Amino acid sequence: MTRKSKCNRSEKSWSGKSLAGRWQHEFFFILIKYCGRWPAYIFSCFVVFFYVLFVPEVHKRSSFYIAKRFPKASKCSRWYHTWRLCQNLAFSLIDKAAVGIRGTQEFSYSRNGIEKLQELQEQGNGLILLTVHVGPWQAMLGPLDELNTPVHLMVYRDSGDVDLQYFDFNHCKNIKLVHAEDTMGSVIAMTAALRKNEIISIMGDRIVPPTSYTASVDFLGGKALFPTSVYKFAKGTQSPVALLVTRKVGISHMELSVAHVLTVPKATGNDFTPFAQEIAYALEKYVQETPYQFYNFFDLWRTTNE
Repeated sequence: MTRKSKCNRSEKSWSGKSLAGRWQHEFFFILIKYCGRWPAYIFSCFVVFFYVLFVPEVHKRSSFYIAKRFPKASKCSRWYHTWRLCQNLAFSLIDKAAVGIRGTQEFSYSRNGIEKLQELQEQGNGLILLTVHVGPWQAMLGPLDELNTPVHLMVYRDSGDVDLQYFDFNHCKNIKLVHAEDTMGSVIAMTAALRKNEIISIMGDRIVPPTSYTASVDFLGGKALFPTSVYKFAKGTQSPVALLVTRKVGISHMELSVAHVLTVPKATGNDFTPFAQEIAYALEKYVQETPYQFYNFFDLWRTTNE
């Protein structure tokens, strides 16, 4: 059943605050700007190894996912999985900055997902992109910005997050930001965009204000809490919902694909659990295939809505 989330415990135990300081991020931005990705990749290996070895918070934040994805792993194996995950995250942050600083020509792209999005939008009811913290999701904002229609991106920035996003580096042509902190304003802006047959993008795997409607669903062997506010939009506007996932393959190739598409019938009641479960199953399939490109460090399993 879909309910208001009782998030107090999670809000105290998790924060989007960056572990690295602002000057450390600036160092990498300068390195990427003048030297390219490769020196940044190499330097990040030393930084990640240091953090995994000496910063307990790294293991705490990673443990929620690692414990579920690798339930039989020994203590040493969990350390290895944490290192692999964090190193891939570092590469992903470098890739995002590289696209923003040096341009989309830094990578080659599989655009099958873009073509599918265009097909869905041509239905005339707008399109809801459900994005998740997997793969180079921020670096792929570049190709999305090249669409011939506005993409309204809902964003939430933690006060302690010093990392820069793609849109902080570049003047976006078609990506328009909607700030989630303004609850009523964001709802009005998103609804208006769908009515004009435009695209909206919402994160589908993290509970942050004002996303307080949630459902407990099966995910990686446990009950996890997924947000459901997006399905209210879909029900009211009859817009299709497309789960967008990204994957980095090799050093310089990125894939963007539509992992799942669903619609919410107008006759649906107030329980959006079945739709959240569909998304959870599709996301679980992704992490089974690509275990080290899941970058959601929120404890989805600790918080319940019961």
